[in-house]
Amino acid sequence: MERRVLVIDDDAACRRMAGELIASWGYQVATAEDALTGIKMLMAEPVDLVVTDYHTPRGCGLDVLGWLRSQDRGIPLFMLSGSWTEQEEARARLMGARTFEKPCDWGELRRQMAEALKQVSADSDRRGM
Repeated sequence: MERRVLVIDDDAACRRMAGELIASWGYQVATAEDALTGIKMLMAEPVDLVVTDYHTPRGCGLDVLGWLRSQDRGIPLFMLSGSWTEQEEARARLMGARTFEKPCDWGELRRQMAEALKQVSADSDRRGM
């Protein structure tokens, strides 16, 4: 089964490049230009993993993460930014995000995405889902 990834970034070029790269890794990719649109997409159609920019119009990556957690969804979230403060990054990590500085190490992101999805599958198997 092909895993679904939602990429959220307000920079169209970054969103397109990340989406194409992640799709080349074998994932089905959907994209959104801001946090609010991303949350609406998550409400409409579930995904297996989210990759989001920290700063977006109409919300930020923490809003997406907070919404996922409020829905009790164990969906892994990877948050990227080139301009966050140490406090913002620390808060994202405390809320359960895996964080990356832009420009990010795409090989490491790919490795960690696979690891996170493997862990979610193992957790689901243990719960008998």
